[in-house]
Amino acid sequence: MPLRSRLVRWIPVLCWMAVIFMNSTDALSSAHTSRFIEPFLRWLFPGISPQAVDTIHLCIRKFAHVFEYGVLALLLWLAIPDKRRNSESADWRRAVLALLIATLYGATDEFHQRFVPSRGASVHDVVIDASGSAVMLLIIALLARRTEHRASGAASQSHISLRL
Repeated sequence: MPLRSRLVRWIPVLCWMAVIFMNSTDALSSAHTSRFIEPFLRWLFPGISPQAVDTIHLCIRKFAHVFEYGVLALLLWLAIPDKRRNSESADWRRAVLALLIATLYGATDEFHQRFVPSRGASVHDVVIDASGSAVMLLIIALLARRTEHRASGAASQSHISLRL
C-alpha cells in the first residue's frame, strides 16, 4: 500500500481526536452542558427532583466519553494496517494497539483538562474512555467473527455441493 494511502487512513483519526480535544474545553464543561440538558429534563419530566437531574446529567456526560472513545477505537481499527489478512493474531494486535492508543489519548485528554479552569482531570474518566474503546473493539471482533463464520459456512456448503 502506498505511503499516501496509509497516511490518508489516519486523517479521520486525527480529526476525531481534534473533536475530542475541543470537547474537553470550557465550551462543554458541566456548567455549560447543564444549561441545555437540565431545562430539557425539566420539560420532559416536570416533577423531576434536582438529584435526579444531576444524576441523569452526569450519566449523559459519562456516556459521551463512552461514545467518543468508541468512535476513536473504530477509527483506529480502520487506520491500523492489517499486515496479515485473515489472521486472528493480526486482529488481536490491531485491537490491542487501538485500545492502547485510545487509552493513552484519553489520559492525555484528562491531563489537558487539568489546565482548563472549568474542567478537572479524572482517572475515572480515563477508565470510562478505555471501556468505551474496549466495548467498540469487542463489537468489531464479534462482527468479524460472525462474518467469518458466515463466509466459511457458505464456502463449506459450496464445497459440499461441488463434491456431490
